[in-house]
Amino acid sequence: MRKTLSIILCFAVLLSFNLSANAQDITNSDSTILNDNTLEPLVDPETTNEIFTEYEKEINYVESKYNLTFSVLTQETLDLLSNEAAQNLKNEDYRFSKLMTQLILECERANYFANPNALQECIEDFPSPFLSN
Repeated sequence: MRKTLSIILCFAVLLSFNLSANAQDITNSDSTILNDNTLEPLVDPETTNEIFTEYEKEINYVESKYNLTFSVLTQETLDLLSNEAAQNLKNEDYRFSKLMTQLILECERANYFANPNALQECIEDFPSPFLSN
C-alpha cells in the first residue's frame, strides 16, 4: 500500500509540474468552454462536488473572478484552477495548494482505475532504484 501511494504521489507531482508548465493565459478564454458539459470530466461528479464543497472559498474566488460556475472538473477547469493556484501561492487567505493536491490525487486515482495497468507499464518503462519489485 505504501509503495502504491508513493507512486501515485510521484505521478501527482509530475502532473502538477506538467500543468504549471503548460498553463495558458485563460483570462481571455471563452467561459462557455469551461462550463461545457460535453467535455469529458476528469473526476466523477460526486467526488468533484465533495472537493468543491470542501474548498468552497477557493472555488468561489475563481468563479467570481472569471464570472463562471464550475459544474464538472474538466481539463480546462483544472488548468484555470492551477493557474489561480500558482498566482495565489503565497496568499494565506486561501488553500489553493491543498485544493490542487486533492484534485491531482483524485485525477490520478481516476486514471488508475480507468487503466490499472498504466502504472505498472510506467514502472516497467522507467524503473526506479528506490522501488523494489
